[in-house]
Amino acid sequence: MDYGKVFLEFCRRSTEWKACLAWVAEQPLTSRNKIQRVLSVGAGDGSFDREWLVHLPEMQHYVALEPYASHFDELKQRFAEDARAEIIQSGFEGFESGSSFDLIVFAHSLYYMKDREKQLQRARAMLKPGGQCWVFHQTERGIHEIQQRFGDAKTQQYSLTAENIAQALTGLGVSYVSTELPATIDVRNAPKDLVDFFLERDTTPDEYARVGQFLREHGPYLDHPVCALTFKANENMSSLAS
Repeated sequence: MDYGKVFLEFCRRSTEWKACLAWVAEQPLTSRNKIQRVLSVGAGDGSFDREWLVHLPEMQHYVALEPYASHFDELKQRFAEDARAEIIQSGFEGFESGSSFDLIVFAHSLYYMKDREKQLQRARAMLKPGGQCWVFHQTERGIHEIQQRFGDAKTQQYSLTAENIAQALTGLGVSYVSTELPATIDVRNAPKDLVDFFLERDTTPDEYARVGQFLREHGPYLDHPVCALTFKANENMSSLAS
């Protein structure tokens, strides 16, 4: 499976990115105007970031983390002429910063992190006083349902949902706001690569047929809402130096 190619196909078929962008645009301008330093975790090829960054009129420094070489090269090229951008080939777990941020964004980037509670705590500690974190993540409906029904043990283990993240934040004693954003995936004539993308592995002809039957029963537009979770800096903790 050519991940980069099939990811573009998924983006073409899904409305979740438009839903996320609409949510960003709806955030109070008074809040967005305060955002100057931004950290994007798992920025991919940067296409999504490029669109939501336009809603931050006072942004002065954009730090983007992307561990995968193919996405990193595209990301770096996309922001090559933006003097505000700092593009780093790294995951969040190995990232250290001497400065704090007004905003940290996790867009579908918490799936494979070990000790997610620790990483959420680290993110919160990197926020400036009054800073905020945005987490965009899948819910229990849509792709997660497919992974739980047809996935192998590994896929099921890492099939993290927004509900799981909310539970983790509750366990950490972190107050958050959760907003479900309606979205769908056009699953008409879903190619095998797309099914492989859903299950994160190369499916057999029999598996592809069974998933295809599921999609026909739940299509032509699969209900696949995305959740926007937000939480703020811990005002009782000292953040990193500005």
